[in-house]
Amino acid sequence: MVVTKSNPTNTRSRRTPRNELNITGIVLRTYPYGDSNLILKVLTETRGKVSIAAKSARNSQKRFHGGFDIFDTGSFRVKEGSGDILGEVAEFTPIKNFVALRESLTRIVVGSFLTECFELVVAEDSSEDPYCFNTLNLALEAVSHSSDEKEALKAAFLALGSLLKHEGILPTDALVPTFKNLKYLCEIIENQTHRKIISKDEVFQLVKSNQQ
Repeated sequence: MVVTKSNPTNTRSRRTPRNELNITGIVLRTYPYGDSNLILKVLTETRGKVSIAAKSARNSQKRFHGGFDIFDTGSFRVKEGSGDILGEVAEFTPIKNFVALRESLTRIVVGSFLTECFELVVAEDSSEDPYCFNTLNLALEAVSHSSDEKEALKAAFLALGSLLKHEGILPTDALVPTFKNLKYLCEIIENQTHRKIISKDEVFQLVKSNQQ
């Protein structure tokens, strides 16, 4: 019997290191994965919306500068993965976390509404166009510096209108910022994505209280 030996040059004795990406993004949503991990939905400047795993983020906040939350904006160093997950966060460097936005319940409600709508509308890993990222970034900045409910709601309305026009699911005619038109934009998003906007009721309540 002849025994043939495998060629050692064709056998990988060591695992090839995974490629790393550096991307800038805004955290739209976080949810638990396993006992201690988080999955982050991140709107990036160059890759549209992506899913990133943050291992042990729920157990050790020191690892990622206090953990992750919506609105967090910064640079992600990501070890590339496979499947539906872009990869794993190796390092996160905050750029800003919209501190003023978090100091007001009204701003938090409007900001959460914005991030939820963008999370619903923007497709996963869809585009190198920075338009959606820039639109949300500017909108959150406007909400963060808004002086009252009316200003915050107007910033959200204009951002959603711009997003839907860019995505080709809204007529190009400009809409006036009214409660009726805000409901119209929400209906478009829900019909297009077949998902309910959970935060819209709180926003509608803000609009009604502002009209009184």
